[in-house]
Parts: sequence; C-alpha cells; structure tokens
Amino acid sequence: MSASKKSREKSYHFHPEDCFCPDCLREISPKLASESERAAPGSGGANEPAPEYLACLPYIPEKGAESSNTAPSTLQSPLLAFNDSPLETGGFDWLGLSCHGSFEKRYWEKLRSLLDRAQEASQSDDFENSMVTLTDEIEIEVLPSGTGRGYAYCRWQFNYRGITFGVADQQTSDTGDPKISRRNLAIQITSLPLMMWGELHLYDELRNIFLALGYCPSSINPSRVDFCVDLVDTHVREFVDAVNGDCYVSRTRKNDVIRDRKEPQTIQFGTRGASTKLRIYDKIEETKNHQAKYELLVENRWGKHPDSELGATRVEFEVRRNSLLNQHGINDFKDLMEKRNDLSHYLCYLYFRLTEFAVDPNHTERGGVSPLWMKVIAAFDAWTGPTIKERDKREKIGGDVERLVKQGVGCFKSALAYLGKLPNTPVEVQFELNLLLQEYYQPMIKDIPKIRKKIEARHPYMILTQGKTKAA
Repeated sequence: MSASKKSREKSYHFHPEDCFCPDCLREISPKLASESERAAPGSGGANEPAPEYLACLPYIPEKGAESSNTAPSTLQSPLLAFNDSPLETGGFDWLGLSCHGSFEKRYWEKLRSLLDRAQEASQSDDFENSMVTLTDEIEIEVLPSGTGRGYAYCRWQFNYRGITFGVADQQTSDTGDPKISRRNLAIQITSLPLMMWGELHLYDELRNIFLALGYCPSSINPSRVDFCVDLVDTHVREFVDAVNGDCYVSRTRKNDVIRDRKEPQTIQFGTRGASTKLRIYDKIEETKNHQAKYELLVENRWGKHPDSELGATRVEFEVRRNSLLNQHGINDFKDLMEKRNDLSHYLCYLYFRLTEFAVDPNHTERGGVSPLWMKVIAAFDAWTGPTIKERDKREKIGGDVERLVKQGVGCFKSALAYLGKLPNTPVEVQFELNLLLQEYYQPMIKDIPKIRKKIEARHPYMILTQGKTKAA
C-alpha cells in the first residue's frame, strides 16, 4: 500500500459527537485545533504566535504585587503551580468579570448540545456525565442550573478549578445596534483560587478556557471586585471600639456590628444594594471550619498560626461595576491592574477612615487618620505598589481651576464696568483690582489654608500639580 494511501486512511476517523481531540477540533475550527496542539505539553511550540482573535486580551503590566504569590504568567499554562514567594499583605478576595464576545459559529451548536446534556445529567445527580472534556488539559463540571446571583442572563454554569463560568444562550454579543452589546459570558473567581495562584495567572488561564470554548472576547469588564488586607495580631475589637466611639469618617451612614455570644465578629458599612461596601471581620473565626482556607492564609498572608487572643482581622472593600466605571474610570481588567493603587487610596481615605478622635460630621477634615487605620493603609500600599497610571478623572478635573479663574475674571470685568473704571494698561488693571480686593486680603489669608485642608481630606484627587493647567 502506498504511503499516500495510508495517509488518506489515517485522515478518516470515527469518533463520538462529543469528542474534542485535535482532529475533531480541526474540523470545527482550524485555529482552535492548532492552538490546542501548540499548548500540549512537550509539543515544542509554546513560542508560536497566538491566534489573532486572542489579541484582544491585553498583557497586564506586572507592577506592584499580585493578590498572592504567583509564578510568572505565560500564555500556555495547562498546570497551575502553588506560590513560593514571600508573604503578601493583601489581594483580591473576589473577582467578577463580565464578557462580551462571540463563539465560533460552527462550534456553537455542538457546545450547546454538550452543555445541555451535561446539565441534564447534573440535575439527575449523575456526576460522571455532568463532566465535559474540552481538551486533554481542560475538563469542566456543568451545574444543574444556569441562573443564579450574578448569572441572571445565563443558561448554563460550569466550574473549572474553582472558577465559575456562566454562559448565555447567545452565540454573539452583537445585536446589530452598535450602541447595544449583550453580555454572553460571566466569570466569578473566589478567594481560594485567587490566593493560591493570583489574579494574573488566573487571567492567563482564562485564555486557555476561551480557546477551548471557541470564544473570542471583545471586552472583559470587572463587574465586582473585593479588595482586602489581613492584619495579624490585630483584633477586630479594636475597630469596633473605634466605630462605637464615633472615631471614623464615612461616605455612608449605614453600619452594623454583628456579634456572636456578645463578641464582635463583623463590622459592615454600606447598604445592601450599594455599589461600594466595607467589611471588617475576625478572619480566624471565619476560617475555623475551613481548614484549606486557614492553611492558605498561614502560608500566604499571616506567616504563622495567629494567637486567637491577639486576633487576625480582615479589612475588605467590595466595589461593583457602576462605581468602578463611573467613579473610577475602570472599564476592563487592564484598567483595574493599573489603577488599583488609586482605587485603594480612595477607599482608605475618602470612602472610609478611622480617626484619632470623634469627628464633627460638619468638619470631618479636622480628624487625623488613626494609627490603627494607618496599618490598613500601609498594608494596601504594600500590596498595590506604586501608582502606575493617573486616573482619567484627574485629567478632566484639570480644567476646573481655569474655569474658576475665568468666572472670577468675568465678575471683575463687570464690577469695573459698573464702577466706570476703564483701565488702559495691565498696570492700571492691577491697580483697580487691588483697590477692589484690599479689604478681602486678610480673610483670604485665613480661609485659603482651610479650603486646602478640606480638599485634601475630601477630594485629594482634585489637587493639581504645578504646570497641569494654564491656571495652575
């Protein structure tokens, strides 16, 4: 038999409908199959370029520190490795992502069929058939229901290595209207995967999942982000005492202290539907029945088994999509990584802070930051690292000083016109303005430092550096 005939015979294969071997994948999507082969261990093709439709996933600058201690990120990462670098003070405790994009058309119907059958098996407690093998490296567990909190628009849900995915029953986010794009994939990453592998490594792992699903994302937007730091040998009781003594400044009036046998467990700030919330709680108590989480905290955050009398406190901010986008200019994962230092400063200085003494609500600028809260600020700074990029909002605010000066100029021109003062040279203008303002000089000398303190306490991001605008 000739070699060409043997080759033709090998090209014919009879595999089941749900097979995801490279040959079957090649029939569905040549790009999907070729990438699967490159990612295979020992294939020797790890340095080949990724498919064009993955170019929309940005590479994130690795500045600051990750949520926990991670290995360097790579595009192909079939196996996740535990962390072995120094302790971190904090990180992401929850990362929700909302995706817009398209599934490959030829692959979509086959994927729908697989997810439907696995979902039916899951509803019948048939665990074996609820598993779907996408590639040699990726096997997912399909859940009984697709809907749920954060997945209202989804038909299927599946788990992969602690990450939960929600898939909507729509092949593409494109509606035909350029102003309307529907989400068709949701992702929720909880504390354990984030602490074990870090957000950058997990974000890289998402590339492999998208590849296996035949999914091309056009945008990946954070829908919920939980920032946290852990303070070992610091008891939550210290925070409760400060709050009970009104030694705090907050942008929300709603707060609650949850107790167990009269012992404080958790402090909560923010209403149920608020886009920004704060939780301060006893992490030892929270993990006493969760050994895996406890050991990860010992290894990655605490560095020891903490003394229950001294305590270990978690300070955690929850920020949702509305606040991330409209208030902080964070639209995608790249923005989140670049602006997380600015965001943590807003949360620790403007949204909430503990003060040295009880503060008059009408004069919140008078209360300095307490030493206890300085520990929180230092822990966030140690994790987020130096500011990588200024917030977009600061550039927009840069015109405010110029606008205020123009308003003042307009008022001065009207005042001089009403008085019949018609200066002909700049020196005459200065002379007339000096006469007008002379009686206000002393009050201005007293008031300007006060206004500056208010801006620093309430709106530090509005402070402009010299040369930022013509007015500055």
